[in-house]
Amino acid sequence: MPKSKRDKPISLTKVTKKGLEFKQKLIHEIHEYVDKFQFIYLLHFKNLRNAQLKALREEWKPSKFLFSKNSLIYFALGKSPESEYKDGLHSVGKNLKGQCGMLFTDKPLEYVVQYFKGFGHTNFARYKVDSPKTITLPKGPLKGLTHASEKFLKKYGMPVILEKDTIALTEDFTLCMEGEKLTIDQSKILKMLNMPMASFKIVPYGVWSADTGEYQNI
Repeated sequence: MPKSKRDKPISLTKVTKKGLEFKQKLIHEIHEYVDKFQFIYLLHFKNLRNAQLKALREEWKPSKFLFSKNSLIYFALGKSPESEYKDGLHSVGKNLKGQCGMLFTDKPLEYVVQYFKGFGHTNFARYKVDSPKTITLPKGPLKGLTHASEKFLKKYGMPVILEKDTIALTEDFTLCMEGEKLTIDQSKILKMLNMPMASFKIVPYGVWSADTGEYQNI
């Protein structure tokens, strides 16, 4: 097994003073996870939600998920062969890009890939995210809405009327366009109409092994 580099001092002089205690604690936790688990998997995630993440953490115990600032994780792992905490970890840090996280576990590659291949949830889209598709509501009743929603929908600009306590569109209405960022009102209306659009996904794309001290893309 590659030798540990845990005795090397880590300086935080290049890290901002704000939240120094938190950063030191996170670095310590990362090193503990590296020492404890056989594999580190890099994960791309989309539309991460606290509820799903909490369930994942529970299901994968004693494994550990880590989602934090990429630059701090890279710093903790080591940015070069000379500064890395263990052999090969600087290659892990170099591949932390975009919205990603880490899974520290003893589960083998085949198990992890197969698990996340079938993993996914659909959630209500948040505002400021790109709409995955164009939503055009047809003329007629809007199911599931009460008369109390009429004022809000009219304020947004939707051509609605109240017919026997049922809200209805007087003409087709395009609520959002594919690729355009959703506004707060649009995300609220989608939720009111029970139209989830955001897919919560996690895709593993790299793995580091403690036995070999090597990182490979998946």
